[in-house]
Amino acid sequence: MTDSLRLLLGAAAPEQATTISDLARALGLLWACPCTYENTDAEDACGKCGTPRATAYDPDPGTEYAYPLSDYARETARVLGLKKGWGAESGYIGAYGLIWGPGVPTLRLYVDHDDDLVLRAQDDPFAFPHVIELRDGAPGTPEELRAVAERIASVIRLAYT
Repeated sequence: MTDSLRLLLGAAAPEQATTISDLARALGLLWACPCTYENTDAEDACGKCGTPRATAYDPDPGTEYAYPLSDYARETARVLGLKKGWGAESGYIGAYGLIWGPGVPTLRLYVDHDDDLVLRAQDDPFAFPHVIELRDGAPGTPEELRAVAERIASVIRLAYT
């Protein structure tokens, strides 16, 4: 295998094995020491050569995402107008949110199996799912949450009112 291809696959040195597992290790999906390729347990380092195990991204609880999806729903109801009859509530542990309003079916805001943020009618399994694009990723500030809520509100206005 050429050195450039080895680098592409994540092999750091020519003496390492040239397998697809090199790529998996480079991406943090698999850990095995380059001296044996057998040490895949949960140790912090290889017991034979001391090669440290690469640590995966592991944020403290509550720090990775500032807002649960139920906050997106509640902020959307505020944008649409609480005094106009719009409301929202949390789904199970905030993993989804429900939004309702005058003349609109209850809408469910959730993340689907493709990791898309989706809005659709709660009680209609055949309802068209509207994908809400998070252009800048998950909101981390109140202003970013408001911008996402305004985007969700605009989809509701266009599709349901």
